[in-house]
Amino acid sequence: MSQPNILGTWYADPLSPEQARRLLTRCEHRERIRQRHGGSIITSRLQKMIARFWLGEEIYDDYLMLKPAASRSAHGQVLLELVYGQLLLSRKVRKGITHLDKAFRLAPNLFAAADYLRVMNRLRLLKHLPLSAAPAKAESLESLLTAAKVIERMQQSENTRPVIHHDPKDTYG
Repeated sequence: MSQPNILGTWYADPLSPEQARRLLTRCEHRERIRQRHGGSIITSRLQKMIARFWLGEEIYDDYLMLKPAASRSAHGQVLLELVYGQLLLSRKVRKGITHLDKAFRLAPNLFAAADYLRVMNRLRLLKHLPLSAAPAKAESLESLLTAAKVIERMQQSENTRPVIHHDPKDTYG
């Protein structure tokens, strides 16, 4: 399958604290340069949100503060929902699916064909995961999808087991 475009990419694979600090530093530097030249800073703010998440900081306020800027474009709005949802889902937080669903509903005509299928299948699989309100240990997309595939197969095998009907009058079988 081809390399995903911006909306088909997974942004929430865990970062070490050192990687997150380096990302945060790069984003702050890039943001200062863009502000001086009047450029958009939404991507650097999204990356800062990712870095802060992996540094163990609460990012809900970042999400809320980014909503007005992201809502100026359909891509921005979808990207914010995708990134926030992915980060939450990487720690198996239930609200992550809500944000990923919202992004997918907002963007069917924004995805490249391969990305649409990639994100649709990813979302379908991730819905099999046991999620909760409390964050769990962070996992990569590969790990989450592996667990989701196992759960999906187990559920399918339960549904395909033959139903055995027992007739109490049958004394032979």
